Amino acid sequence: MKNIQSVKRLPDGSLVAFCDDNGDGVFESVTIPDIVFDQQDRDPETDELIGEIYTVGSTPERTELLAWERDGGVIEDWVLVDPVPSVISDRQFFQQLATQGLITENEALAAVQTGTLPAAILTFIDQLPVEQRFSAKMLLTGATQFERANPLVDAFGGMYGMGPEQVDELWRAASAL
Repeated sequence: MKNIQSVKRLPDGSLVAFCDDNGDGVFESVTIPDIVFDQQDRDPETDELIGEIYTVGSTPERTELLAWERDGGVIEDWVLVDPVPSVISDRQFFQQLATQGLITENEALAAVQTGTLPAAILTFIDQLPVEQRFSAKMLLTGATQFERANPLVDAFGGMYGMGPEQVDELWRAASAL
């Protein structure tokens, strides 16, 4: 385990180090059980802790990790991110747009009930190249599901100033409805 780049603490307390052992830019992960603890001797007569604190139960990987920490490395908590669903229903999509204030509630209802597209979506379609407009209208009025991977999704988000991460959040929130 060489060239530790970062270390994350998993929810179970174990650690994962991301290393570039060969210096070639290829990273591998090494799980390091959190088995190390500090210990002090006890005075046999008084049972008080005495002497220096020392580490026991160490492994070579853990020793290297401790050296990395001494050199300024910081162990970060692992942040779990919910996966982005690949598909949401048209109801979820339009309801989430209304929830976020991107369209009105009446527009969301009309989109689901009759396929009438909200004004913001019509504005978006009008900005597309002429040869793509009919296909986009057909997709948006006729689809019962929307795929996150469809290029129109990111383009639509971009109209609202959303990057891919914000669109992913919209998709996650919609999937929970």
